[in-house]
Amino acid sequence: CGVQVLNAWQAQPLAAERVHEEIKAKLVLDGVREEILSEQVIEDIKVRTCFVTKQSRANALRNGEELQHCPDVEYPVHGADVIKIPGLLRETAFEVLFPEDNDHLGLAYIIIDAILKCPVDTRKDLAENILLIGGTSSVMGMKPRLRDELVKLIQSDYYKERLYVNEVKFHS
Repeated sequence: CGVQVLNAWQAQPLAAERVHEEIKAKLVLDGVREEILSEQVIEDIKVRTCFVTKQSRANALRNGEELQHCPDVEYPVHGADVIKIPGLLRETAFEVLFPEDNDHLGLAYIIIDAILKCPVDTRKDLAENILLIGGTSSVMGMKPRLRDELVKLIQSDYYKERLYVNEVKFHS
């Protein structure tokens, strides 16, 4: 016997596409020729060079604090060209999934709001059995960052009085 929670299902459609757009836009802005930035090249840059930074670093970068960035890397393309991937881009490419805005459309909000739509007696079990799927979910730093974002939300006054959840756990 189970409880149907299909009406609570949510997704962040095209998350990888948003990350790709971010990488491409910043590289083009840095002077990289757009014609060498195929989807395959951008995907490879994302997977091989980028990562999800810690919440504290992301907040500091948003606030304009001067931080030492991770090293730039050189990415060879088609044997002839080399793209310099700036350290700042490497650690901020995935920030599009964690926006700090009033729309609350970030990944953590989507997960918490889906749990909130479920019956109260199922919320604890759901929060402790979050299944992450897709290539973006396996990016270095994603699980710790998402966990930090979710914990921050469930401890906030707004969600604490509605969710009745104390911790989150992931499966993949």
